[in-house]
Amino acid sequence: MYDRLRSMFTSSHERLHPDQHGPEYDAYREADTTKEEDHYQKDHLEEGKKQILWAIIKQISIGSEIKHIQLPTFVIQPRSLLEKLSDSFVHPELLYRITQLNTPEERFIQALQFFMSGWHLRHKGVKNPLNPAIGEIFKCGMQLDSNSFDLSTGDVDTDATITPPKIPNISHDDSNYYYVAEQVSHHPPRSAFCFYNASKGIIYNGDVSPGYVKFRGSSADTQLQAHMSLRVFSDSFGEEEYEFTLPGVLIRGILYGTLTLEMVGKSMIYCKKTGFRAIIDFQAKGVFTGSYNHVCGSVWNENYHHEEPSHMIEGHWDTTTFITDKRSGNRSVLFDVQQHPTTRITTEGIDKQMPHESKRYWERVIEGIEERSDEKALGEKRRLEETQRRLEAERKKNREPFRSALFDYNRKEDKWMYKMEEKIVEAIQTREAVDGPPRSQ
Repeated sequence: MYDRLRSMFTSSHERLHPDQHGPEYDAYREADTTKEEDHYQKDHLEEGKKQILWAIIKQISIGSEIKHIQLPTFVIQPRSLLEKLSDSFVHPELLYRITQLNTPEERFIQALQFFMSGWHLRHKGVKNPLNPAIGEIFKCGMQLDSNSFDLSTGDVDTDATITPPKIPNISHDDSNYYYVAEQVSHHPPRSAFCFYNASKGIIYNGDVSPGYVKFRGSSADTQLQAHMSLRVFSDSFGEEEYEFTLPGVLIRGILYGTLTLEMVGKSMIYCKKTGFRAIIDFQAKGVFTGSYNHVCGSVWNENYHHEEPSHMIEGHWDTTTFITDKRSGNRSVLFDVQQHPTTRITTEGIDKQMPHESKRYWERVIEGIEERSDEKALGEKRRLEETQRRLEAERKKNREPFRSALFDYNRKEDKWMYKMEEKIVEAIQTREAVDGPPRSQ
């Protein structure tokens, strides 16, 4: 019924249909990465909005979990969390390069570069995406050649040259990338997703479960529980799998100052086959020291029976990160936002989507948010939530557990896997197209 202040790490793609752009559209393109004040997530609130937030905050005790708070539209993104999760894949060309490299160390560093590329797309201000309904689905496609925009200028190719099929394509001859996501659990909330391209030998499968936000006074924080794995295939080295974890999120300036969002905590990247491991520390800015969005970390190989790092990582995840080879002393750019155009996504038109697909499901809520109409947005949102409660009560009464349309739950490993993953592997290994899944009803 109510929004959880969860998954407050927020970011954004360009809108896909220019005729549907609302008042919020320009806010997605206002980032000027040459200004230091824009290097971190912040929000300057008008006095009236501050009063609204203050009224909400007075309902919360310090140290408690924020569970049942209805958010005003000015702190809600006009899109679902399922769509937001696709922001991590706006540089798919970095994944493909992994399959082209010769040594395990080179491939691991490339996987690390991809990981660092998934953070810089940020929604203006501190805003929460819409919490998906259980069974909600989001699908999109990406094409590298002509669907990209330059972050330095904001120029966008508005011609959608691909349209994802109703059934995601699993053909070895298809050069497009596909992303599918589904809300597989509501209590606790859990979002599963898969990003793949059979022709490039890439499958990235994962699920994310944002925890409740804990209120600390003038700040709030949450941890992100995630199971994410990247499988890459090549004739030269066979298969390698990379595992990833996520940092947490810190919101500061709730009671006074400027609302600021920071990624905090440590993330791990690990390849069991080759023994390479990296720890990346997302550091919060100190009161008088440090800078926003700073990261540092190290890379080593646990098979070498010593803990001396081979590489050191340092920089800022929203602009540039650097990597230093400790053996040679050579320092080079790991990822530079300005040097990598961001791949745009395409979706089917709302009129062609099923009722439970994100764009169609939240259509009127998004209209209300973009029109800045709390009455419309929250009214429509309340209606959808009441329907979800009724359906959940019916399932409970009939003792019918929710069944995901696109993902299977691995109870032993406590993770969700895309049902078509092994068919994608089959397409990669046989170089032949295979039948896709039936369209969910």
